[in-house]
Amino acid sequence: MTCSNRWTSAAALFSAFLLASPLFTTAVWGDEKAQRIVSIGGSVTEIIHELGEADRLIARDSTSLHPQSITELPDVGYIRRLSPEGVLSVDPDLIVTLDGAGPPEAVTVLISAGVKFVSLPETYDADGVVS
Repeated sequence: MTCSNRWTSAAALFSAFLLASPLFTTAVWGDEKAQRIVSIGGSVTEIIHELGEADRLIARDSTSLHPQSITELPDVGYIRRLSPEGVLSVDPDLIVTLDGAGPPEAVTVLISAGVKFVSLPETYDADGVVS
C-alpha cells in the first residue's frame, strides 16, 4: 500500500468514526459545535475540509497547505514551534492538532487558556484512528 493510499484509508476511517460517534463528537464539541476552529497539522486540516467543515476554520498552521483555499486563512506558525499568543489571537473556541504539536510549554498555555484542545494521533491504521 502506498503512502497516499494509507493516508486516504486512515482519513476515511477517521472520518467515518468521527461522523458515526455521537459520544466522540459530544466529547469534542460539547452541547454546541465549535464555530471558530484552529487546525494545526496538514492532515487534520485536510480532513476537516473533506468533512465539509472548512467554513468553521479561522486559522491554520504553516503545514496546512491543501486545499489551496486554506492558505488564505491566517497562519499561526509551525506545528512544532507554536506561539500561544499567535494561536489565541484569532479567538478560537476549538484547537485541533496532531500529536507532537509544541513546544510543550506552548501547548500547556493553550490548554490552560480554557479553549477546547484536541490532539489527534498521526497514524495510518484503524487502531490508531480509534484511539
